[in-house]
Amino acid sequence: MSTLEMNADNENTVVKIPLSIKHNKDLGRSLIQESIVSYYQGMMSMIQTSVMADLGVLEVMVVNCSTGESWYDSFDSSEEPQTILQI
Repeated sequence: MSTLEMNADNENTVVKIPLSIKHNKDLGRSLIQESIVSYYQGMMSMIQTSVMADLGVLEVMVVNCSTGESWYDSFDSSEEPQTILQI
C-alpha cells in the first residue's frame, strides 16, 4: 500500500517540466500538439506524467543535478496513460 507525502511549504504547487525525449524510431505525425507531458507537483513531491497517445513502453528518468539523486520509472502507455513517480 502506498501513501503520498504532502508538503505545505511555499513552493510552486504545479510546475510543467520541459522534456528531453529520446527515441529509436519516428513517432509519426499526430494532431495532438504534445503527446506526452510531465508536471512536478510540489505539494506532494511527485512527478506526474500523462500520455495522450499510445507510445508503447516509456522509461522516465529524473535526476536532481544538485544532489545527484535519481529516480526511474517505466510504464506501458497503452495500458497506463498516466503515471506518478514519488520523489
